[in-house]
Amino acid sequence: MNNIVYLYELTLKNYIQINNLLDEYPIYETILIGFIKDNKIVLSSKQLIHLFIVYLHYELDCIFYRSPRKDIMYEVSSLDKSRLRSEIKKLASSIKKIFLQMK
Repeated sequence: MNNIVYLYELTLKNYIQINNLLDEYPIYETILIGFIKDNKIVLSSKQLIHLFIVYLHYELDCIFYRSPRKDIMYEVSSLDKSRLRSEIKKLASSIKKIFLQMK
């Protein structure tokens, strides 16, 4: 779980420029805990943890930059309709909503 929290925080710092993001705004950690509670399968393997971070990075790129950056574009197929990806889209949307409320 510590690995996911660490990677999640690093991913969020690409979009939200705050040093101690999870310490200052624990709502972001609460969102992650809620996501993990509903999708425990993510913790079952390193492959799924990797997919979680890659999909989250891709979705946040789409939300914050309107299109994915080249570094992540080749990692994700736009035709992928997996349940994990759709759940991560919801997570990314929640992150954006909270970010906009804090501004």
